Amino acid sequence: MDAVTVPALAPLHLLLLMGMGAVVAHLTARWLKMPLNLKSAMRWGMGMSFFITGLDHFLSADRHSLALIPDALAAHDRLWVHLAGVAELLGGLALVLPMRFYRRTGVPNLQIPAGLGLMVMLASLLLAHLHALARSLSSLAPPMDAWTRWSRVLLPTMLIGWGLYALDLRPRHQHTIQE
Repeated sequence: MDAVTVPALAPLHLLLLMGMGAVVAHLTARWLKMPLNLKSAMRWGMGMSFFITGLDHFLSADRHSLALIPDALAAHDRLWVHLAGVAELLGGLALVLPMRFYRRTGVPNLQIPAGLGLMVMLASLLLAHLHALARSLSSLAPPMDAWTRWSRVLLPTMLIGWGLYALDLRPRHQHTIQE
């Protein structure tokens, strides 16, 4: 893999990390006899996976996301990869900090804003994958197979859905009683 190749299954790796993190959070809570519902376990999985991928932005920036940076931002591609890494580290940390931390320190609860910020990053990842897909369709780039094309579009969408569910941000229907 050369320095500008993006792993075809990067979104799948993130989804798998989120799932494994949720299972680890659930099993740990059971072992410690602490209550942890499904949405909280999913939030923990999301937070842990983004923390890990944020670290990866610094440990392997050359192979990480440089190919996803649009040409207009390519002059400072490493800066953008590192900024994304910082955002993922901070967002992941904010998702896993317990509520008692926020209550004891007086810091406002950052779980929802952090989750929304990470989902905006996922939306930009989706756009970046669409950009990479368009580039792959040109004669200048190596061809991608159909699985890679679809996974780069569908998996970030699934990750956004995960975040919306885990943070309980789905739209609510307002029921009104009419007389």
